[in-house]
Amino acid sequence: MNNIINYRKKRATRILFITAFIVVALLFVFGKQTAQVYRSVRYIQAPTVTTIEELEEALYTKGAAKLNVEYLDDTSIYYGSDNKAEYSYAISFLEESFIVVLEEGRGEDMRTFEEPGTIIVTLPTGFNHDQARERIIEDYAEYFEMTEEDVEPYFFSNVVRLEGIRPNVYPVIFLSLGVLTIGIAAYFWMSHRAYHDLEKNFTSDDMNQIDEEMANPILELNNVVLTPTFLIDKKTLSVGKQFIRIENIAWIYMHVQRTKTYGVTTSTVYSLAVMVDGSRNPIKIVMTEDNVYRMMGELLALNPNIVPGFQQPWVKVWKKHPRVDMFRQTLENDFGLPATISEGEFESSEEETITKEASTDENEISEDTEQNREGQE
Repeated sequence: MNNIINYRKKRATRILFITAFIVVALLFVFGKQTAQVYRSVRYIQAPTVTTIEELEEALYTKGAAKLNVEYLDDTSIYYGSDNKAEYSYAISFLEESFIVVLEEGRGEDMRTFEEPGTIIVTLPTGFNHDQARERIIEDYAEYFEMTEEDVEPYFFSNVVRLEGIRPNVYPVIFLSLGVLTIGIAAYFWMSHRAYHDLEKNFTSDDMNQIDEEMANPILELNNVVLTPTFLIDKKTLSVGKQFIRIENIAWIYMHVQRTKTYGVTTSTVYSLAVMVDGSRNPIKIVMTEDNVYRMMGELLALNPNIVPGFQQPWVKVWKKHPRVDMFRQTLENDFGLPATISEGEFESSEEETITKEASTDENEISEDTEQNREGQE
């Protein structure tokens, strides 16, 4: 049983890898916001300032400051520095001074500062600081028809750089944390089910028997194992569908799922459909067409009372009598089903499901469905 338990646990581990991939993909897609989140965590110890003096002290002693922005200009202005770096900037107001807030890149998203909030700022590097301040003061003075000498005293002595979390990064944080939480929860849930579901459904003797039989299976096809007692589908997490007792199987047939686009078959999936004692819907195990017939033959050899093949009227019989003995007895009485059926007699019996995409001709679909049913009968 250890092989099955380990396989079930691997499926749980796979969930972690998928979760990690999704989170990394989200962080990559929202790279700019991710960088701001990282910097915000990095400067989490930065002090909150409320005056110009506190801001200047924090920038030079702590390297960063949390600034409560009461108002920011609703425009994003491009500034190109001497070293080819690109910046957009907005102007915030603290006490009686204007503070120029730079953001790397040429963008329009500085408009998010229209709402009051707290941001983290640092002293930027990598460009001509004095020239940047002079050009911004020049633009401001020209816009308000003032002299640069009159405007300059109202500007903070340093240009600062935006580092902190802005409102539009919260969805990235919550989305990533949500995916991560769901992934971890799914991992623990599947890991728990890996063993405890088996323990609930099987005794220790049953588990030992399954271990012994799986060591020498009658037939093994990829993820499907046939033993003298069980038909085992390794892919399924549900124990009831993963371990099917052969003595409980009443009916088996091939299920064919065809996908058509504009009348052309684009894919065909073959499955072994298994009706077990008391079930309403078939358990479908995907495999190749040849393997379906091969598995059906082996199952009939182990349990000759299994009804093979598909006929549409049998569906109604099964809904009325979803029990092994009653189902077969009803078929023998109403349809003359022989006591045993050879492999050659059920090869052509199958259910075919056709899915049509981008088709609006209901008459054509009905005609195709009717022809399929006639072909099956």
